[in-house]
Amino acid sequence: MADIVYTPLHLDVARYASDDFNPFHDKHKWHHVAGNPFGGPIALGFQLGAFAIEAVRDAWRRDAVVHAHHRYSTVQMRFVDAARAGDRLAVDVKPALLDAGGAGVVSRFALTRNGHPAVLGSLRAAARLAPESEETADLRFALDLDALPDRHPVPGGAWFLKRKFMLTSNAKNFLSAAGIDAFRYFDELGDRVRFPEIYPASLISSALLERGIHRGHDFVREPMVYARHLITTDRAVLERLRSNDRLNLVVSEEPAGQPRTRHRCRAYTARGERLFTAEITLVTLASLRTATTAA
Repeated sequence: MADIVYTPLHLDVARYASDDFNPFHDKHKWHHVAGNPFGGPIALGFQLGAFAIEAVRDAWRRDAVVHAHHRYSTVQMRFVDAARAGDRLAVDVKPALLDAGGAGVVSRFALTRNGHPAVLGSLRAAARLAPESEETADLRFALDLDALPDRHPVPGGAWFLKRKFMLTSNAKNFLSAAGIDAFRYFDELGDRVRFPEIYPASLISSALLERGIHRGHDFVREPMVYARHLITTDRAVLERLRSNDRLNLVVSEEPAGQPRTRHRCRAYTARGERLFTAEITLVTLASLRTATTAA
């Protein structure tokens, strides 16, 4: 079982490395968030996810689970509590199982905060995508994204574009902030550059926040938190990423004012390759309070 205690510095480094400026994580602004029940800055959802995924892959290495030939990885996470600096975080990983049809392997995990569940999820590695997970929409616009202005809606009204650049320095800091030895992924003298799958996905937060600003959302008066992540990464594309590579993220333009919002997200390289697809579910803090009161 992997365990760690994050300090306030861990939280700051994670949000700086991923450009996540949500006031929930900000030591200067958390107390301004309307109805904030957490009593301090909270850890980033993707930060917790990185720590949990690394624990799963460590378990797979110990148990000699063969997954190197699996091109796709899919992480599912359900957030049931927030984690703060000073909390003891631990990850319990269940033994890997062959998934339906034997096309891959899957392990469930539970990340706890001081012994209580905080994140429940699974990591699946597969040689191919299940038919129900394959993207059927027309993706020809991917190569045109570079010509579009950053932080603006994509023509057609379905997507909002956020452009980022992959930097090894940011990825190293993000890994360190999550409690992971960055040497596992980066060694310049050894000519090793491997971006971890969760780091590009962590930039979704920045894209969603930029979209909110563009639409005039007030993150202090109308706070929202993550409820669920479902992210599928093409590891063949991931392995080709290098520092300074452009990444075009698009997040869906969903209606505002809903207590629960599910955003579709995509990331493409400058070559038009799809790096990941994701569904990110956000809920308003007010709806969580209502649900808790009703229970």
